[in-house]
Amino acid sequence: MDGALSMELLRRLSGTPVLFSDLRHYHAAEDLWHLSNSGQHATWFAARSDDPDENMRHVHLCPQSFYFPAGGASVHHLAAPGDFTFARLTRGDGSYRMHVLRGEIEVRDAEQNEALMRQATYEWPHAFARIDADPATILGRYASNHVHAVPGDYVAELRQVCYWLGIDFDPFGFRLPTPAHVMKRGGLLGIDIGTSSSKGVLVDDDGRVLASAVRPHCVSLPQAGWAEHDPDTVWWRDFCSISRSLVGETHLSPGCVAVSGIGPCLLPGDADGAALRPAILYGVDTRATAEIAELAERYGSSRILDRCGSVLSSQAVGPKLLWLRGNEPDVWARTRKLFTAQSHVVYRLTGAYVIDHHSASQCTPLYDVHGA
Repeated sequence: MDGALSMELLRRLSGTPVLFSDLRHYHAAEDLWHLSNSGQHATWFAARSDDPDENMRHVHLCPQSFYFPAGGASVHHLAAPGDFTFARLTRGDGSYRMHVLRGEIEVRDAEQNEALMRQATYEWPHAFARIDADPATILGRYASNHVHAVPGDYVAELRQVCYWLGIDFDPFGFRLPTPAHVMKRGGLLGIDIGTSSSKGVLVDDDGRVLASAVRPHCVSLPQAGWAEHDPDTVWWRDFCSISRSLVGETHLSPGCVAVSGIGPCLLPGDADGAALRPAILYGVDTRATAEIAELAERYGSSRILDRCGSVLSSQAVGPKLLWLRGNEPDVWARTRKLFTAQSHVVYRLTGAYVIDHHSASQCTPLYDVHGA
């Protein structure tokens, strides 16, 4: 459970997969920690690309020769290099503590990589970490055989989370920030997910802007008439990046968070709220032209206008739902939740499945303005 909690905290802070590994061996001559595990390194770490095909080009499936009596394949790869934060929740004297380390994952030349990997279980995933802490200190104080890691520097964020949750923050190899740098509660954080960029501000209680940030992003146009966003790499990543920037600049922990988003989008989610496909955008996506005509003929344009307060157009969610049912039946069969940009972010932050009336009113012909 401690490992799962550690990974969930790191995932929510970083928005990326989280490495799970054994502290398998310390190569003293190279000052490298050998991280390996029987399959828990996500293949994303092989190249850390948003393109799964690129990651899989660096992955090999090897016959399972150890540990799993049922056989099968082991997933073998070497983690791509980069700057990382390492962390793990452990327990001491009946309370939690968070071990936090900083360092880099490195790779050597092909011959050295091969030789080092063969000093552990070769068929498993591997990572070579140079950690910015004395090895004797790690061996003497680090209270787990497992470690987790995400790319980037999340020391300040982890310290803040530990402060809020009453967890003992236990850093290795670097100094604690002074108490003056612990964030104070205050202000309002507002973030808007736009078509080609996301924007955010942090204001004080009187509405004065203390900091602002912008994150540009791309619209995916997979074919003529289609316009899509990836909810993870656009909506959620932008929200996390802007939040970190504004909170870090002001040293404030907002008392309230507000999220707005682009016009009526359609993101189907499963029973757990996981996205089942890229989000179909608002009126710029015109794939459901035939479905607009079908619904108008079935229910009548005047009746739809009276019920919903607007006529059917490419802006409406209803025709795109009909398109999804007819063109992606497997996705449709698994769909249990429907999200907009803002409701998706709210769901990931809170677990609450909600929608505001303005967004719901754009789900023509589903929304009844008379019963709202």
